[in-house]
Amino acid sequence: MRRNKKRGSVFALTIVIALLLNTFGLAVFAEDSASIWAYDDSILQLDNLEQTEEGVFEGGNVGGLDVHTYNYDGDISVTVGTVDSEGVGVDLNIQGDGDMTVGTDSVEGATGGVSIYGMGDGEILLTTGDIHTSGDDDLGSAGIYINNYSNEITVETGTVTSDTTPGAIILSSNEEGLTEVNVTTDSISGTDGLVIEAGVATEAVEPGNIIVEVNGDVTGTKRAGAVVESYGGEESSAQLTVNGNVEGQDEGLRVDNAAYKPGWEGNVTVEVNGDVAASMQADDSTGMYAKSSGGKIDVSVDGSVEGSTGIEVSLVNNSSSMGNAPVVELTNKDNVDGYPIVLPWESDDGEAYYINDDGERVKVLWDEERYIYTDADGNKVTVGYYEEYDEYEGEWVEYFFLLNDSGESDSVDACINIAVTQDVTGSEFGLRAGEGGLWGGPVESEGLLPSTLVADILVAETLSGDTVSVALDNTVTSDNLQLTVWAVEINANGNVAETIGTETDETEATEASKAFEQTIRYIIKVEPLSEGGTLSAADAEGNALETSHDYDIAYEGDKVILKVELEKGYKLVAAYNGKGEKVKLLTDADGNYYVEVPKGGGVYLSAEVEKEKYDISYDLDGGVYNGATDTVVVNCEYGSVISILEAPTKEGFKFLYWKGSEYNPGDSYTVEGAHKFTAIWELVEEETEEPTVTPDPTPADYVAPTPKTGDSSGLGAWIVLMTVSGLAAAEMFIFRKRFSE
Repeated sequence: MRRNKKRGSVFALTIVIALLLNTFGLAVFAEDSASIWAYDDSILQLDNLEQTEEGVFEGGNVGGLDVHTYNYDGDISVTVGTVDSEGVGVDLNIQGDGDMTVGTDSVEGATGGVSIYGMGDGEILLTTGDIHTSGDDDLGSAGIYINNYSNEITVETGTVTSDTTPGAIILSSNEEGLTEVNVTTDSISGTDGLVIEAGVATEAVEPGNIIVEVNGDVTGTKRAGAVVESYGGEESSAQLTVNGNVEGQDEGLRVDNAAYKPGWEGNVTVEVNGDVAASMQADDSTGMYAKSSGGKIDVSVDGSVEGSTGIEVSLVNNSSSMGNAPVVELTNKDNVDGYPIVLPWESDDGEAYYINDDGERVKVLWDEERYIYTDADGNKVTVGYYEEYDEYEGEWVEYFFLLNDSGESDSVDACINIAVTQDVTGSEFGLRAGEGGLWGGPVESEGLLPSTLVADILVAETLSGDTVSVALDNTVTSDNLQLTVWAVEINANGNVAETIGTETDETEATEASKAFEQTIRYIIKVEPLSEGGTLSAADAEGNALETSHDYDIAYEGDKVILKVELEKGYKLVAAYNGKGEKVKLLTDADGNYYVEVPKGGGVYLSAEVEKEKYDISYDLDGGVYNGATDTVVVNCEYGSVISILEAPTKEGFKFLYWKGSEYNPGDSYTVEGAHKFTAIWELVEEETEEPTVTPDPTPADYVAPTPKTGDSSGLGAWIVLMTVSGLAAAEMFIFRKRFSE
């Protein structure tokens, strides 16, 4: 994206013409539009807005809202209702240093929704509801079009839809200084759903940063769902978060980190909390395409990825990844400000030449052993010119260059990092990895895929492709590509990985691709127990496994042991491998359950455990329970709470309690192992009959005196009295008998 350097002067001239036309009563805009033109210290207001105070405007529904400033440093605030325009709905062209705040209810534009050019030094804030445009072929006719050179821009909106153009195009050119663009929206839909380009200027002064958050889906109705690019620009960054799905026709998600200069390391970060997909009907559709020539790409997908190719990664050489290489100081004839690039000698776009002493045009060659550029005679070349076809201008452009040794550059641990939590599926290829998107045979250039790791891909579930799951360019090795995956589908040829042949998309199993298969890091999954203990995976010696991305991993053919640590009261019933269809594990000589990682991986370990059961016995000790004298045995689960058995009976004995320890019938008891209770009895003695004693008769009217309580002397008197009375009675009896005789 190139900046029109005459834009400022043309804008100023336009302002002057607009002021003159307005002075003479000639309308510049439609009557139902709302327009503000601010030039130096003057504000020209046209139609349908009320200025409530300096720089503050309010209005109802308008046909279109235009705010243009040039060298105006004051703040401007605009609040309107709905916007429905036959042109661009909201057009903000800011070349002043004041702050701009715009609020609307919704925006409808026939040739564009919202267009923002930020070329000042203030903050721009736009808050609106839904945005829709029917669009046309111009870039500025997108639902949202932002081209920021120096401002800090924030846009908060509802849904964004475009019928015939991209839903949103967001550029950060950062020619003038630090740029920040923050966009938050509900969902985006258009021919391309969303296009983000950070740091597109070739002569950046400060980083250009773009942050976009979409709380719903991003949909590309004709091309890509989302395109996210960074061009370096002194660590410029593009960051996208989608809390929904990303879907396109030919590409679901495209990420590109293309540095303009060696040493520039821009960053692209994408987080998708949903699925990424390209239409399976589209030829050569790609679920996710990632290309890096410098800096870093980090993509995480909490969902699946799908396309005719699931994921494609392309790796392009620059000084960030190649090590020691010459750097070209390149100067265009029309641009005295040269900038360094890596000379693309023998490239498809052009060739490098130098002019010898005889004025002849001599091609520049590369000497691999000496690591220098030379002419045909082997002489070192340090100056010349280079031709390149400029697609933007539609013509060939000549550049002068100087060659200088760049020295050793820092290696990059990983240029591309991709993590997918679910399946990656391709109707042709699951994963396709290569150099620069070239798939036609050997790459002769050196350093295009350096010997350091440049791509790290995680697929937490299954990677599959109908033709082949992993298709590799013949330059790709495990040094360039690290693949961590739970399982890889094996194709009809019995291969996991195959190499792209000399004919496009033809694959074959080469020694290199077979060697690559052995380096695939297969995730070892262990299903946790719901209770009773823990399961873990270990290597053949019982040690912890190697890890990658916080997953346990192993390689094809490795022995993996299932370590089982059970709590007391639990036992292992069986151990399995497999999701869905489970296969029982074997045991080795040490009794360990194990599995050997098969070709294609797919290790999913699980175990079946159950609680131990123990016998709780009751020894009746000669007693009877339910008519039986045998010991009563109850089989109970570990940890269960049982009620102690009722009391048995035993003739001549009384049941006291159950011993072991001391429990009464009906008491609660927690089972912790086998246990024996014994009945404890007490002998019951037989009762004997005592003889009956008949007392002497006493007179019917006799009343025995009652001794006083506590008077022991009265008792003696009472006995004497009873004795005297008895003697007197006997004497009277004898006297009467004698008298009668």
